[in-house]
Amino acid sequence: MSYRLDPAAPLGEELLRVCDAQAGQAVAALTERPDGLGEAVHDARKACKRLRAVLRLARPALANAYGRENARYRNAAALLSDLRDADALLESAGDLRDRLGGAVKAPLFNRLRRALEARRDARYAAAGDAEALCSDVAARIDGGRAVLTQLDFPDRPEPLVAGLCKTYTRGRKAYRTCREAQDAAVSEGAEPFHEWRKRVKYHGYHLRLTAAVWPQEAKLQRKAFKELADLLGDDHDIAVFLAADAAEGGFLADPAEAQVLRGALAQRSTMLRRAALELGAVLFAEPPSELAQRLSDLWQPGLLAQRDAA
Repeated sequence: MSYRLDPAAPLGEELLRVCDAQAGQAVAALTERPDGLGEAVHDARKACKRLRAVLRLARPALANAYGRENARYRNAAALLSDLRDADALLESAGDLRDRLGGAVKAPLFNRLRRALEARRDARYAAAGDAEALCSDVAARIDGGRAVLTQLDFPDRPEPLVAGLCKTYTRGRKAYRTCREAQDAAVSEGAEPFHEWRKRVKYHGYHLRLTAAVWPQEAKLQRKAFKELADLLGDDHDIAVFLAADAAEGGFLADPAEAQVLRGALAQRSTMLRRAALELGAVLFAEPPSELAQRLSDLWQPGLLAQRDAA
C-alpha cells in the first residue's frame, strides 16, 4: 500500500494502515535483510522516520500518546545508529567525490575510502552481534504494532491540517534561524541547518501523505521540497564528515591532503547553504494560516464523497 492517505476513506483507518505498513517494512527489513545488513539498517530507519511522520501529522489528536509512541520508534531506530553511521560516512565520501569533481584528486579519495572502510569494519566489530541487535530492534518495533491499533487517530481532517501546518511553521522558523547563521563556519553553523533539514524532511513526508487531497500542487511542492532536502542533506553529509574527521584525529595521514579536502568541502558547504536559503525563501513564503485554509478547503470534496458513499 502506498504512503498516501485516501481522503475519501475513514481517516482513522488510513492513518493506522500507513503506520502499520511502515512498522511492517521495518520489521521485514531487519529480519529478512535481502540486500545485506547495511541496507537493512538503512531501510528500517527510514521506515521508522516515515511512521513517526504520520504520528506527527496526527499529533494534535493523539495527546500524550504521541510522545510515547514517537519515542518508541525513535529509540528503536537509535539503537541502529552506530551501524548506520559506519556505512553512511563511507557512502557520503563516495558522493562527495562525485560532487567535488576535479577539486580533489582521485588518489586522495582512494586513500580516504580505505580509511573509512577500516573505520566501518571497526564499528561493526564494536557493535558485537549485529544480527542479534537487528532482531532485538525488530521485536521492539513489532511489539508496538498492537499499540497502534489502540491510538485515537482522528476521523476528521482538522487535526491533520493543524499537524501539517505546525511542521511547516517550524520549518519556516528554522529557515529564518539558518538565514541568520548563514555566514558561520561549517562546523559552527551545522546544527541550525541540520534542524532545518529535519523539518523540511517531515514536511515532505506530510506532502506525500496528503497528496491525494491536492494532487497537482502537492506534486510540485514535493518536488521543490525534495530539492531543498537534498541540498540540506548534502550539506549535512559534509558537516558530519568534518565533525568525525576532527573528532577522530583526521582520516588522512598527510596534513596537506587533509587541508585540501577540508577546504574543498567548506567551499561546497557554503554554496549548498546559499542555494538552500534561496529556495527556502520561496518555499516558506506562504503564511501558515493561508496554507491551513487552502488545505481545509481542498479536503472538503473527499469528505463529501465519504459521506455520499456512507
